[in-house]
Amino acid sequence: MYFPKEKISSCEIAGAIALSALHDLRINLFRFEGFPQISVFEASDNRFKIFLLWTNNRGKINSVEF
Repeated sequence: MYFPKEKISSCEIAGAIALSALHDLRINLFRFEGFPQISVFEASDNRFKIFLLWTNNRGKINSVEF
């Protein structure tokens, strides 16, 4: 999805988040139990909603919303 007002796409936002997660893994040894699926949506108040979803070792789906 492309957001013309912001001149950015959801793929670019998700890519920046993925790059940040990889950087944090390298620097701080932070890790998910599997790499998350990153979803980006535009909320009604002109803000982006970002969801990270991943499955842990027990098969449970975890999610975080930003």
